[in-house]
Amino acid sequence: MLGCLNDYFENAKPLLADEKTLRKIGFWGYTAGIFSLFISLRLSEAAAGSYISFLFFFAIAIMLNYGESAVTALFLDMLGYKGSPSALFYLFGFAHFLWLFLPPLIFIGKFMDLPLLPIFLAVFSGIVFLRLKLIKEAFSVRYKMAIISFSAPYILACALSLLAMMYSVYWLSEMLN
Repeated sequence: MLGCLNDYFENAKPLLADEKTLRKIGFWGYTAGIFSLFISLRLSEAAAGSYISFLFFFAIAIMLNYGESAVTALFLDMLGYKGSPSALFYLFGFAHFLWLFLPPLIFIGKFMDLPLLPIFLAVFSGIVFLRLKLIKEAFSVRYKMAIISFSAPYILACALSLLAMMYSVYWLSEMLN
């Protein structure tokens, strides 16, 4: 697994060559990344501190990543770009390795009395750019199409939330009449 990561970063070999290794990398990326994100949120006093809350946090993060990779792969498949949604899911897990940089940065930020939000945003933007690169590799698309397909789940969620809010206001106004 470490050899595959070394080949990816130093020799620019694609991760999609061996699916078994990709699954291991994705699983460990999700586990280590989400755990370090949870620890970072605990250090910044933004999350509850029990193992039950970590399990809920982990389950929600996995479900969100699964949904995002499924909608992104569906969107690209509808446009004619072929690729594997499961490989994209595990590649998104690979991107979670960047969360490992967050706990030391949060600790340094708290020690030096720096604002923590820019630290979170810097690591988060690194993850977004790595995900765009991985979408580009997995589906052989240009960066423009990777950006559009990456933002499609978020646009869909915003549109559905807006429609649900509009319907709830309509329903409430009808109930009051």
